[in-house]
Amino acid sequence: MKQIKLKLADSLKELEESISKKPSTQTDVMTISDLVNTADTNSVVFILNGGVFDDRKAYQTVRKDLIENNRLKAVVSLKPGLLHTTNAQIAMLVLGESDGNVYMVDATGVYHTNENHKILSDDDISKIATACKSNTDISRCVSKDEIISLNYQLYPVRYFDHNLNFENPVTLKSITKKVICGIEMNPTDLKNAISKSETSMYAFSTNDLNSNAKTSALKYLKESDSYLNHKIPNKSLIIPKFGDTSKTQIADFEDANVIAVGRMYVLELDADKVNPYYVKAFLESECGQYELNNCKSGVTIAKLDLDELLNIQIPMFSMDIQNKIAKTFTV
Repeated sequence: MKQIKLKLADSLKELEESISKKPSTQTDVMTISDLVNTADTNSVVFILNGGVFDDRKAYQTVRKDLIENNRLKAVVSLKPGLLHTTNAQIAMLVLGESDGNVYMVDATGVYHTNENHKILSDDDISKIATACKSNTDISRCVSKDEIISLNYQLYPVRYFDHNLNFENPVTLKSITKKVICGIEMNPTDLKNAISKSETSMYAFSTNDLNSNAKTSALKYLKESDSYLNHKIPNKSLIIPKFGDTSKTQIADFEDANVIAVGRMYVLELDADKVNPYYVKAFLESECGQYELNNCKSGVTIAKLDLDELLNIQIPMFSMDIQNKIAKTFTV
């Protein structure tokens, strides 16, 4: 346990120094393999950004190798923000010869705050170290067969039963009429697309998310018929594609030509089936956030997978109950 404590503290410092560099899948994979093959101790603790959870082929290959060859003892997901310079997702692997079982540790709730910074105290590190070798309130011993059944996924939260057994659940897809993706522009292209004079089109960018911006606060967009494919329908649900999904937004633009610009999903919900503000309230609840986090993958910044997003389960109530929940939420 002492070794794990020291490695965890030292590796976090090293990771913070290197995280600002461009992530290298090849380097991460080679480093993991080298550590396993050259280690002369029973366990090696390796901390890296969240690429180990990523769906890229290189990471899938190394995950399969670790599991099939019994070379992984524990996987820990740590709280984003422990590195003061970035909110990158952080993973910790405990590598070494195992019996095929792996301890999955969800330590995203294990941290303290010191002067607005998230830190790991000695007690926090001890709790994580203990969870790496026994079942605790943040860990679970998972069999090789179960990991294989989930296609070698190593995201710990996927192995915990959060008892999300809703009555009358429906998928988000079943209540969505249309999905619109924002136009992805680099800063130069976006600057050139903005009009200094009044037009009939407005640009809604990722910077406007969660601001409840009205059209009067948005910038004018140079008119182009191609932009209309990205028009945001009124009362649509807007969700950021990357990063923090704890806040969503309902479009309140009436019939104005507001164009989604940037990395976001716009879901035109079926108003005959669901109150959009009820869906927003659910997604921002603890259960909704658990569902959304299960849809994420990525290295430095977590990405929300659209297919998995649309398969989220939402409890369905009568419209009267939905309206009451929505009214309470929007007051």
